[in-house]
Amino acid sequence: MWLVVGGGYGGRGGAESNSATVGGLTYGSSNTPPFQPGSGGASYSGGEGGWGGGLVWIEALNGNLTVDGLIQAIGVPEIGHGMAGNGSGGCIYIRCKRLFGAGTLSANGGMSSSGGLDRGGVGGGGRIAVWRVNTNTLSATVDYGYSSGGSPLISTNGASAGTIYWGATPESGTFLMIF
Repeated sequence: MWLVVGGGYGGRGGAESNSATVGGLTYGSSNTPPFQPGSGGASYSGGEGGWGGGLVWIEALNGNLTVDGLIQAIGVPEIGHGMAGNGSGGCIYIRCKRLFGAGTLSANGGMSSSGGLDRGGVGGGGRIAVWRVNTNTLSATVDYGYSSGGSPLISTNGASAGTIYWGATPESGTFLMIF
């Protein structure tokens, strides 16, 4: 029996549409610096499983970072005939002194371009971890597979969203004394 599942990372991947099996498992941590990209989906019957999203690592430790566009590490849809699994979302890690902008961070899982009519499992969401001194106005998404129309799927068959962590770092010159 073939198990055509979507990749998992920050969130679980979805199982094939006609199965009670589980999709790809979660791994890594939501708040520590992530070192892994996303996972690929399972291949099936000549269709190639979609690749997991990549790893985006940005450090501007002594300066400011402005994001007014889109930074993404999204999972790739299956390649072939709509029967293989889709890749999970990847990872975005940002560490800076101050973060500005009105941009978007996205580590969504992949979904077939067949609009949800495939059998392969959707990709689970990835991981986003942002460490900065100040608050920000960025939006971030780590959802499970999306349809070609850009809206979340109604039937995920066990897929789940990934994780978003907004960490605060102390101002420079701050020190800690332990007695």
